[in-house]
Amino acid sequence: MSDEANDNEDESPLGPPPVKTSSLMDEIMKMKSLSESTMKDIEGKSAEIKNKEKKVRRKSRELEEMMYGMEMSDVNRLKEIFDELDVTKDGFIDRSELFPALQKAKSNITAEEAEQIFKSLDTNGNDLLDFKEFQKAYLKINDR
Repeated sequence: MSDEANDNEDESPLGPPPVKTSSLMDEIMKMKSLSESTMKDIEGKSAEIKNKEKKVRRKSRELEEMMYGMEMSDVNRLKEIFDELDVTKDGFIDRSELFPALQKAKSNITAEEAEQIFKSLDTNGNDLLDFKEFQKAYLKINDR
């Protein structure tokens, strides 16, 4: 017999032997089950993280309010006012920037009064008002 005849002897008349799919299906089902379980774990952890994040944000706002004596919306508004007064945009308010604002607020303010106000606000004595000094003045004026 030739080699071709030997090769044909190994095959059944119905073709190659069938692949056992039951063990393959069992493995697929196990993997699917593990995948679903893992997804549920991930979703649970994700929800946990979101809840913790909300708590941290709330606590952060509370701490900011305690620290600054103001809500963040008030701090942001005060920062906008500070930035408007800071004509040179150097992060500080000097006398020449503060005095016109004081004159708008109190039209009959004298130069001496304006100077006294500036000196009382300039707590570090550098002849400039930074945002913290400006904020302290706001809190003092509003008794916070």
